[in-house]
Amino acid sequence: MATHVISRAEVAAALAKAVRPEVLRADEGMLCLRRFRKDWPNLVRLGVSELLVAHADMLAWNHGLRGYDAVNLAAASLWQEMLAQPVTFACFDSRLRAAARELGLLIYPEDRGPLT
Repeated sequence: MATHVISRAEVAAALAKAVRPEVLRADEGMLCLRRFRKDWPNLVRLGVSELLVAHADMLAWNHGLRGYDAVNLAAASLWQEMLAQPVTFACFDSRLRAAARELGLLIYPEDRGPLT
């Protein structure tokens, strides 16, 4: 299992965002964050490189993605190229999911219905 180093901040931000409108209770959000932090050392973490950022630049422009979304998608795409086998990309944003599909990534969860 791999991720990009920026995902550490992205996960914390997403959980905090879910707590504010009470989609998650504060204790549930903190429990999820603690579990993620505990698993962090076991993940392959892709770092920032000029190649990665250049790929993210192109993805952001071509697919109308936010910056960090483009960086995470670029990391998954490059990881797939390095492994020469299918990589599953976990996301919930419809625009990001569409871009990931175009790059040949598998999507998790497979069918979420209409998403934002």
